[in-house]
Amino acid sequence: MIDNEAHRPEHRYYPGDFVAQLYPSFVDVRGIESELTQRQIAEYKRYIICLLCKKPCAGTCSNY
Repeated sequence: MIDNEAHRPEHRYYPGDFVAQLYPSFVDVRGIESELTQRQIAEYKRYIICLLCKKPCAGTCSNY
């Protein structure tokens, strides 16, 4: 497999929350692990809207 800048997927250079908007299929459980980098996954999870407080709290609101 060729691994250089010309053949690398360009979605690797986008922030995780932006990739989720551009490629909704990547937000699937299998897509997240196979298509996104660890940093993109962290960015994506940071901006998920919480079901409890309706804000992007990254799960910190459930600690009280």
